[in-house]
Amino acid sequence: MQVFSAINPEEWCASKQRREEIRRLKEEAKAKAKSRVQASQLGKILAEQTTRRVIVAVLMMMIILPFLQTEETDLGPLFGLSLLFLNRSPCATVQDYGQLSLGAKNCTRDGYEPDVPISREAWEFLVFQYAQQSKIVEHDNTIFKPLLFLQAPDYRKNGEIAYIENVKTRRCRKVQNVYPFLLPAENGLPEDECEEGHCCWNSLPACAGWGSEVSADCPWREAELEMVEWEPPTCKPEDSPCFGLRLRAKFLMRNFKEVEAGRACVRTSFIIMILAFASVFFSQDTQNLVVAPIEKMVNIVKQLADDPLRKPELPDDDEEMSMEGQTKKKPTGQLETTMLETTILKIGGLLRIGFGEAGASIIGKNMESTSADERLNIMLPGKGVEAVYGFVGISDFAELTECLLEEVMVFVNKVARIVHTSTNEWYGAANKNMGDSFFLIWTLPSPELMAKLSSQRETLASTDELEIPAAEYDMSFLADSALFASVKIVAEIRRATDLMAYGKHPKIVPKFGISYRVSVTIGVHVGWSIEGAIGSEHKIDASYLSPHVNLCAALERIARRIYQTEIIVSQHLAELLSARANERCRVIDKAQILSSIDEMEIYTFDINKDMQTAAPDQHQLGAAIAPAEMSQAELAAKGMDAYWEFDQDVVRFQADVSQTFLASWEEAYKLYLSGDWQIAAEVLNKISTNFPIFDGPTQALLQYMLTYDLIPPEDWSGFRMIKLPK
Repeated sequence: MQVFSAINPEEWCASKQRREEIRRLKEEAKAKAKSRVQASQLGKILAEQTTRRVIVAVLMMMIILPFLQTEETDLGPLFGLSLLFLNRSPCATVQDYGQLSLGAKNCTRDGYEPDVPISREAWEFLVFQYAQQSKIVEHDNTIFKPLLFLQAPDYRKNGEIAYIENVKTRRCRKVQNVYPFLLPAENGLPEDECEEGHCCWNSLPACAGWGSEVSADCPWREAELEMVEWEPPTCKPEDSPCFGLRLRAKFLMRNFKEVEAGRACVRTSFIIMILAFASVFFSQDTQNLVVAPIEKMVNIVKQLADDPLRKPELPDDDEEMSMEGQTKKKPTGQLETTMLETTILKIGGLLRIGFGEAGASIIGKNMESTSADERLNIMLPGKGVEAVYGFVGISDFAELTECLLEEVMVFVNKVARIVHTSTNEWYGAANKNMGDSFFLIWTLPSPELMAKLSSQRETLASTDELEIPAAEYDMSFLADSALFASVKIVAEIRRATDLMAYGKHPKIVPKFGISYRVSVTIGVHVGWSIEGAIGSEHKIDASYLSPHVNLCAALERIARRIYQTEIIVSQHLAELLSARANERCRVIDKAQILSSIDEMEIYTFDINKDMQTAAPDQHQLGAAIAPAEMSQAELAAKGMDAYWEFDQDVVRFQADVSQTFLASWEEAYKLYLSGDWQIAAEVLNKISTNFPIFDGPTQALLQYMLTYDLIPPEDWSGFRMIKLPK
């Protein structure tokens, strides 16, 4: 059967050219199959990775395990120092030793000098017992933790805190001390030679002193020494007569360090042995549970890369026939890898259905790509920038959401298109979309882009291709661009036919009436901020953080809730505006909005609330509109200043801003700042009557003064504190 199955009848009847083509196709198929099923280097690489992980795990365990060990705290040395202090001669001056202050009293109250509580012999016995305290039993001759240095009340010096070199006592049983560790040949522990009938303790002069005063001749390392310091509770207050008094002792911990090191070696050796034994089984388990399933999945992906429109072929041993004659997957017991294989097959099916023939090459090229991007690292420090910020808020957004429901997304995207396009047209960028508001930013370009702009400036010909005038591209230019973009956003939203249709929307009319018009409020400010990525590996946003960003958002809120005007500009930005742009703005108040930023004047760009400007045919969204007697190229050639004089949106919006109105407002504003609120209110009422189309700031000042019955508060300093509306 195998002989006959290898014979292809098609080759018998085919022409010579056809047989050559069939042979070539077979060879290509064999080469592809070989590349798909040949053993990969994954097993070897994974084994090496496993070995590395074992080594890293061992090192980590060696580092971490010491922190997990419990240690017993020996309070004997501290308790012994307290006993030596309590059984002292009272009211003697402290010797100027170490860090002690000369003249401190070794007593609890001035002038209180009771009898000496114990005898000299008892004191020497206490010191000797303190030096022998590490013995397990009283008559044992093994000292595990010998005392090298003691600074305590010296009975022989009337209780002065002093360096005690030696003591001897008769209340003992003479034994030869044994130390359970090796002693150096020189400068070792002092010999306890003592006269007959006595037991002695001698300090080690080479290790005497405290801190930096310890001699270099001390044969023990600092890690082998235990330094104990005790401060009497009565001496802790600064007004205590014994303030600064310390009792100190130094013990040799060589035996405990040796025991601890030995146990650590045994523990580490045991861990290494266990991990080494376990690593033998890693490769086998990895081959059965990981490598083989991954190789099958790689074969599937390679088949999809070769021909995305053909269903991948699975190995024969992975399939079995069902009772209905259909193939089904053999159960492997590896549920996770089986799920991955099934998922890859489904993804291949979705690719075939979704992309079809036209997208086959795109799928194949992307799946054949072996390059991999480096791992994302977002936890980087930000960088400081100086920029102009803009916040654009949609008015009545909460009510609109209730009315439009699922249609609100379409509505927001229509507004976003205008906001983003106008911003981009005037050299800004949209940073964040927050549903009812949009955060915009204008930053200086890189030096490379500035050089490019400078080189292109002389060769510009097309109006649509105009670049930024590099020689003027500074923060002042950005301030003008941000304000001009804000004007364009208001104008484009007013004349957008798709947004005007919402005025007659059946879901909006019952709530707002037939006179509804989509509107936005804009706050513009300038200052520093920190630019960077915010978030985690799950989601990041590149944004800006600073009090100036918060202030910009606050300006948009007070424009909508307090001043009822569409554009509000901070004093910092107004000072950066060109003379022509600054003339178009009107100062409307002086206030402190955020506690982190000083008080400042607030400006508005007056816009006739009833004006809807028209745009010429083939108007580009957000672009300037030249007057009838001037072409777009001529207007653009005049520079940024010309836009404030000739742009038709600017001109028509402020056609009714007369000198009479500005003079009246300036008079009222000066009276408001100086505290003459009675007269200021009269002038503001006249302005409200004569110029109702710019009534928002007028009513804002009137309402604020009326809250104080037109009498300035006692702390009035020419500005007010604004509490941000919710």
